Amino acid sequence: NLINQSIVSFRPIEDLREQQMIESKMRGGTIHMSVHFDDNTMAEAMERAMRSGDKEKIVLQLLTINNVQRQMLRTPYKVRYGKDLEEQIAKSLGGDLEKLALSLMNTTTKEDAVCLQTAVKGLGTDEKVLTEILTTRTNEELAAIKNTYLSNFKKSLEEAVAADTSGDYKKLLLTILQGIRDEGNFANSARVREAVEILSTPADKKEKHEKYAVLGAANFHELAQILDGVQLKTGKSLEEQIKRECSGDFKDAVTALYRIAAHGKPRFFADQIQTAVKGFGTNTKDLIRILVSRSENDLEDIKDVYQAVYGKKLEDTLKEECKGAYQHALLSLVRGNKNLTA
Repeated sequence: NLINQSIVSFRPIEDLREQQMIESKMRGGTIHMSVHFDDNTMAEAMERAMRSGDKEKIVLQLLTINNVQRQMLRTPYKVRYGKDLEEQIAKSLGGDLEKLALSLMNTTTKEDAVCLQTAVKGLGTDEKVLTEILTTRTNEELAAIKNTYLSNFKKSLEEAVAADTSGDYKKLLLTILQGIRDEGNFANSARVREAVEILSTPADKKEKHEKYAVLGAANFHELAQILDGVQLKTGKSLEEQIKRECSGDFKDAVTALYRIAAHGKPRFFADQIQTAVKGFGTNTKDLIRILVSRSENDLEDIKDVYQAVYGKKLEDTLKEECKGAYQHALLSLVRGNKNLTA
């Protein structure tokens, strides 16, 4: 249970405006396009690293360039060596390094689609992955993920989610998959008032998934006003209401929407990372998924928020929790390639 796992380590920043001020200075991702990139030269470098058996170097090479440039390596490598680059990387590596490298080689959209397919296939569903990906992606990203999922797995993502979830949780995820988030830059006062009214209405008078879908539909300029409005109207925070009215996977999804609304995506992912590295062993799968998916998006900001909330650098946590070449690769991902791309 995502919320039960993370509640111990969750340290709320009481002042919402403080968090918004942090996010107004967002710095973006750690991995950038390399101006020095040459696809043939890099293909040769990858082949040399794989032939030498230097596993760490194989992954570090991939971290000197961004995802688009990694995709550009496939054809020159195939032409020059007659082999599939991804297959050769998998043969050359193993364990956590292989998982990291293959995650880096997928396009961002395909990686999300693969993670979602892994979450719903077989016995049991990994609701944590479903909730994380579907509540944090933009409308454009969700549309691309749905197209990629359909082309790769021959059924719609909506079908897969509907088959493996139930109740209000299923209804909420299917609503989110419609791409309902308003992504405008201005708050609509009428929409804010309507959202406050909906969220202040007891859940027994309205289907819960419809009520809380409001958190996934309002734009981020409206959300702060909505949260303040609910507090003023009911005398209680929306988080308290969610704890009282929701349960199980549905509660986890609504809480994710609330935390993103109240504290922003960087804070949400900082907490997800903390959950992945604490407790009985590090959750490697979750750690790789989060760090790779945010590496060209907002990982610099996640690092800043992580240090502000948990009192230590993310790099220091990774040094404590991970070992060897895998640790070095994650540190390179988190530190980024900016110095190499200037």
